[in-house]
Amino acid sequence: MVLSAFKEYQGWAERQSGCKIKELRTDRGTEYMGKMAEYVKSLGIEHNVTAAYSPQSNGVAERINRTLFDMVCPMLDSSGAPLELWSEALHTACYIRNRLPSRSLDGKSPHEAWTGLKPNVAHIRKFGSLVYCHIPKKSGRKKLEDKALRTYLVGYQSNGIYRVYHPETKSIRITRDLTIHETEFINARHTVKSSRLFNPDNEATS
Repeated sequence: MVLSAFKEYQGWAERQSGCKIKELRTDRGTEYMGKMAEYVKSLGIEHNVTAAYSPQSNGVAERINRTLFDMVCPMLDSSGAPLELWSEALHTACYIRNRLPSRSLDGKSPHEAWTGLKPNVAHIRKFGSLVYCHIPKKSGRKKLEDKALRTYLVGYQSNGIYRVYHPETKSIRITRDLTIHETEFINARHTVKSSRLFNPDNEATS
């Protein structure tokens, strides 16, 4: 699984950048050893393995993971999105983060550093917003049937092309013919907030 995913990424990254991967840094997880280690060694890629149980040795990856999940939780909570959409929220958080300026890149965004082009962010909307997707006639829609499908924004395929969630079928659709309403959200779950303040003098009740 990891090996096939790495091969897919390797093919994409090397073709897009015109450069070869020279080093791979992993945390000594079993999924990175065995066939994975043999594969990178066969290509002359240096496999840099960190010490066991020392996440601080891979600080950059650990920090970006924390940054992304610090974005994911508010996105899910504020929109009331079901928790099973966490992976969509994570991809969206990564998409947005790659288009934000970074001090480590002298103010450039990761997107600009990779492509050489400033990112377009005009199409970015609030996660979980209500979206009406146009249903084309070619899909078999009858004249008196609904011309739009009620869905919710959960991500981006590219500029102007969105990923939307259809709650009735629990499916993800990719579309560009839509109308977005950023004042209404999924609200498929509700967070219960207690108005009672914690008082250490109060005895715990069952």
